[in-house]
Amino acid sequence: MECDGYSFEQVMQAVDLSIRTYGWHHVFVEDPKPWSYTIGLRESFGHPELAVVDLELSAQRELVRWACESIEDIGSIDRFEQRALGVEIVTVHDAHLRDPEWFGTWHAFYGTEPPPGSFLQILPPPGWECHGHRGSSRRLDLPDAPPGGSRAQPRAHSRGRRRP
Repeated sequence: MECDGYSFEQVMQAVDLSIRTYGWHHVFVEDPKPWSYTIGLRESFGHPELAVVDLELSAQRELVRWACESIEDIGSIDRFEQRALGVEIVTVHDAHLRDPEWFGTWHAFYGTEPPPGSFLQILPPPGWECHGHRGSSRRLDLPDAPPGGSRAQPRAHSRGRRRP
């Protein structure tokens, strides 16, 4: 949202309002490869946050919405539906949780690093990627996945904030 002219404070207010209204907020990042993640699932539902990378943003939105609806309904991601869809879910490696390039808005909103085990990555079904890119999504369960983007987020990281 800051890229669209909103102030840092306005972004944090929007995240807070979304969490208070829906129980979670979905952050989208398009530079250079698209990725997205949630903020608030841990706080609202006691469930790890979710991340999706390297898919079109509409596909990321669809996966996160599916998972969040399940979390809202039953407190977790429905394993039967997960298997039926061919979705794999892996725990994000702790090295990525410390990197504000991956989860900068989360860092800024809570004013701290996400604790170990607090993020899961949703890997898409094989049919969602074209033949040439099948299996090429960055896997955040591996410590050496390339960083989220080329642009640093020092401002968001250094202006940590805790929710009231």
